[in-house]
Amino acid sequence: MLSVVRDDGVGVYLNGQELVRETMPAGPLGFPAWPTGWKGSATENNYTTYTVPAGALVAGDNVVAATVHNASSGSGDLGFDLRLAESADVAPPQPVEVIAAGAD
Repeated sequence: MLSVVRDDGVGVYLNGQELVRETMPAGPLGFPAWPTGWKGSATENNYTTYTVPAGALVAGDNVVAATVHNASSGSGDLGFDLRLAESADVAPPQPVEVIAAGAD
């Protein structure tokens, strides 16, 4: 199981294969790919959970990579967290605690 929280858009890859794309347009996710939408402040700290196909894992080392994208160049925040669990029997993660930075 893969759980991800993002503000604002993300693509997650396992061994070079795309597993998750949230609020991102079709096509390559390089710069400047902007999210097509985002969760908004009320829910942007909640995890979305996905099942990882067993065949996506290989014997030995596996590589997880992610690309995280902000909604605009003027956005003042960016957030991302990813969790992996070997089974759906593991309790889903709780919302992320957000700590606001001061003006300095």
